[in-house]
Amino acid sequence: MLVHIYARHSRSCPHRSDPQWKRCRCVRWVAYTFEGRQRRESTKTRSHEQATVYARSVEQRYERIAAGEKPKPTEPTTVAQAVAAYLEDKRAQQLTASTLSKRVLWFEKDMLTWCRANAVHFLTDLDLSHLRQWRSSWELGPLAAQKKQEALRQFFTFCVSSGWLRENSAKGLSKIKVTHKPTDYFTDDEMKKILRAAEPTREEYERHPSRAPKLHALVLLMRWSGLAIRDAVTLEREALNAQNQIFLYRAKTGVSVCVDVPQSVAQELRDLPLFPNPRYLFWSGSGNPETAVKHWHHKLSKLFKKVKLFHLDCTPKRCHPHMFRNSFAVGLLLAGVPMHSVSLLLGHSSIKTTERHYAPFVQARQEQLSASVKATWNGLSPV
Repeated sequence: MLVHIYARHSRSCPHRSDPQWKRCRCVRWVAYTFEGRQRRESTKTRSHEQATVYARSVEQRYERIAAGEKPKPTEPTTVAQAVAAYLEDKRAQQLTASTLSKRVLWFEKDMLTWCRANAVHFLTDLDLSHLRQWRSSWELGPLAAQKKQEALRQFFTFCVSSGWLRENSAKGLSKIKVTHKPTDYFTDDEMKKILRAAEPTREEYERHPSRAPKLHALVLLMRWSGLAIRDAVTLEREALNAQNQIFLYRAKTGVSVCVDVPQSVAQELRDLPLFPNPRYLFWSGSGNPETAVKHWHHKLSKLFKKVKLFHLDCTPKRCHPHMFRNSFAVGLLLAGVPMHSVSLLLGHSSIKTTERHYAPFVQARQEQLSASVKATWNGLSPV
């Protein structure tokens, strides 16, 4: 009996007309005829080499059946095998490096280490009670734990669809309560203090004349464009056109963004030195972009410590670079810009994301609520 391997191409695959194509990442299937009946099976892999191994195992299986041997029961899948297959599937989805690194940390490093320490070898042994024990060992905040638990549910859904489990044990985990804190941003007075502190000193000019003005320009860019720090740090000069508009695709969501910036901000960006790479404003263009983001994140953290901002109750204000993006969004909403327009300018993939973080700052909604409250005052006098 011969087992033939072929690819079931996705709709977007450029080689979908050739089922024998070996170099794409589409799922491999096998086809064979046994006792006059044609059969097809999924190899559950995108690798042609692994599919070849699977095809040989099918041939050996039916050779034993033809010889009169009884088929052996399938050996249960181990947790390590399931994690490896899950991560391979995530890599085939072309997820971002940051998303993949989280999956590797959560499953390959964290879950497998815990399973080895607790003698959980097979996937069928990782039941709800074990999942609760593992969750209790997490040292994460509520939001991070919620995201990790959602990824855990997705992992078990993958295992069920692969035929390794009958039910998703992770669905039995209770929900993690997350209390969303109000979105914090910088006021106009606080922005003035930050910009004054970001101005390079004479010593900085003498030490690094090609780098000195870049921190001030980065603060202005993030405040008046609403770009996240990754998009701002890796911004190309050509993204800023002659009409003082910045056009790019967000690194996180892939959504296009086009936003106008003030003339003074655009001019300061154009005047930045061409060192170390004339193509980029703040990045050398070599190495990992995450390394450049960490470098500027450190610079901004030192800047916030230098400014020393406080709340009205004199407690220190916890500042982070994303607050420049928040300041951009809040400023638009308080000026009466509609929520869907702000969502487009921020490059959110869904307006629900914008509403979750910035709904309290919608000016029209606040005015309507204030009018409703004042309408109840008629004929009533405060006690």
